[in-house]
Amino acid sequence: MSPRINAAKIAFLKKENICFFCISFFVWSTMSLYSGFMMAFLTSKGYSALEAGVVNCIGCVVSICFEPLVGYITDTFLSMKKYLVLTCLGAIATTCLLPLLADSFPLAVLSAFIYFLFSTPISHLMDTWVVTLRDERPYIDYGKTRFGGSLGYAIMAAAAGWLISLFSSYMVLYISAMMTLGLVIVFMIPIPDIPCKNAGKRKEEAHSDTLPFQKALKVLLHNKTYLLFLFSALGFNIALRPFSMNAAYKVMELGGTDSDLGIALAVAAVAECPLLFVISHFTKRYKLSWLYLVCIGATVIRGLMFGLAPNFTVFLISQLLHAVSNGTYIVVCLEIVRAVVPEKVRATGITLMVGFSSGVGGIVGTVGSGAMIDLFGVAWMSAILVGVVLVSAMIYFLPMLSAYRKNPELLI
Repeated sequence: MSPRINAAKIAFLKKENICFFCISFFVWSTMSLYSGFMMAFLTSKGYSALEAGVVNCIGCVVSICFEPLVGYITDTFLSMKKYLVLTCLGAIATTCLLPLLADSFPLAVLSAFIYFLFSTPISHLMDTWVVTLRDERPYIDYGKTRFGGSLGYAIMAAAAGWLISLFSSYMVLYISAMMTLGLVIVFMIPIPDIPCKNAGKRKEEAHSDTLPFQKALKVLLHNKTYLLFLFSALGFNIALRPFSMNAAYKVMELGGTDSDLGIALAVAAVAECPLLFVISHFTKRYKLSWLYLVCIGATVIRGLMFGLAPNFTVFLISQLLHAVSNGTYIVVCLEIVRAVVPEKVRATGITLMVGFSSGVGGIVGTVGSGAMIDLFGVAWMSAILVGVVLVSAMIYFLPMLSAYRKNPELLI
């Protein structure tokens, strides 16, 4: 074994990498249990695709309204570790509201809102914690730690279908989600916290050193590259979320069961694992913009295969492309924002990007795709969303290509 490979193994086995790996595993296990089967659960309660989409997109509403504020709070007032512990406890306390209140559509919307209010920021703040702590501890590897999330999602997605069959109830998924959230807190304890970057060096200096929320937003909104990526990511997320969320409808269209849905979700997540294990090397070797273009291309191909798949085997092949479309994007989007915004407002920049692109994009994509499925079917929904992805690519790449022609070094 070469010294370089051995050194990489030793670095990955350090405390922070192991703990972040386990946290990511259980965070995404929770998402798989709670959100992965939400559409199937609501459909079993008699909800239409549009109604189920409305409940599902509540998380996007929360993301738009609260994620930038959460980012500013963790930049300025409360450290990420403390905030994450509190929000995980809140999520644990509200996990079972949806299955208990799902017989009423308004109460289902309310219960989803309360749960997502706590749970939505968890994964994005965790990602920010990783990339920020990496400044002090370069051996932290985001790609390899995020690999734990894909592994957790895959295992839980496959296990969830079996659990539903075993207990003949979706409630077992929500109880399991409470347990995985508890384990997230356990593995956060050994990781060092990071100080609020926008808090001021001393209390008496806070007034001069701390950027108010409005000024932090102004710094971000005057950053041209950040804005271009923000709006491009919006279009990308309009399509990305429905291709994952509406897998249940494609499986039903092909005559599949909950177990088949679990297999499909697991295949998509498992395919991410090897990619995330090496993605950090790609981000160091290639321009982030070119990697983002790869995400766009993979999403277009996946969307076409998703809509036109004549059988379950072809659909599973389309799920494999989730590794490139989603697996690469979740790393690249963080690295692009990290590269173009000041450290002082980094958490605000990341959460604003996620809140806007994933939030607004999720609402438009979730509700719009549900309506399109009710009206036109899965194939037409996929075709329309592929068009949206292509438009989102042009928003970012046309100005970037212009800058590249003037000076190749300007391309991120």
